[in-house]
Amino acid sequence: MKRWQDLLDNAPERPNYTCPIFDGVQASVKISMREIESSLDAIRSQVNEDLEAARTANEELRENGIYWYEIAGELHKELREAQDKIDQLEYELSEARSSLDKFESIEPPQHPTPQEYTL
Repeated sequence: MKRWQDLLDNAPERPNYTCPIFDGVQASVKISMREIESSLDAIRSQVNEDLEAARTANEELRENGIYWYEIAGELHKELREAQDKIDQLEYELSEARSSLDKFESIEPPQHPTPQEYTL
């Protein structure tokens, strides 16, 4: 029995029950996971809202680009037509000046003086 008593006296101290510690850790992890999931849901929701806002802005930007591209095309066409008209008018002006130069180079006919009209 002495041996038994010696063993008991030298035995390490018995630890407390560890199950409550494990239960506490598991409970903390579950709570943390719920908080993380809740935060992730909020982040996911915000990201989706932001992406939808960006998608809408991108669609509007694309529509604006198409609008201005078409306007630029129309203005370019008007500019070409105006330039063609200017070229035509410059040609007509050149022809008119040429005709005027020819007309001015013609010697006017000599008209009889009033004395020459007398009989």
